[in-house]
Amino acid sequence: MLRRRPVVLTALLLVVLGGVLGIARAASPRKADGDGDRAPRGKLVFVVATGLEDSEEMTSALRDAKLAQESGFLGEVDLLFVGRGVQALSDRNRTVITRAERTAELAREARAAGVRIVVCQDSLDSMRIASDRLDPRPDEVVPSGIAKLAELVSRGFAVIRY
Repeated sequence: MLRRRPVVLTALLLVVLGGVLGIARAASPRKADGDGDRAPRGKLVFVVATGLEDSEEMTSALRDAKLAQESGFLGEVDLLFVGRGVQALSDRNRTVITRAERTAELAREARAAGVRIVVCQDSLDSMRIASDRLDPRPDEVVPSGIAKLAELVSRGFAVIRY
């Protein structure tokens, strides 16, 4: 019995040590094989088509685009505002709806992280929003959001729609 005690204690110590190492490994950010020198490769376009009536969905798109850009895995991340989604950037809504200021703040943060902001002129026209009233200023105002989306898809962008 006395001879078994060191073996049992050693086995118990190895199990505890293995568990601690497993927890530490699970808590640390995982890297894929060969990820030490990863180069950003992917491209995403987040299409914001919902208006201020669903500000939660709109703010999720803005937050997610920023996080995707900051992940370091992607070469390009764009936010494409179409339809009622252009309301997210309109400064005229801020006097009426307080959540719109938070939306603008998130859009500025995404842009500061390197996300490109693209806005559909057709949508601005239908919502009667002048492009000089957008905050933040978009990187690009395109005549047609659908044509821009088709271009981005042809260039290898994956589409995330909100």
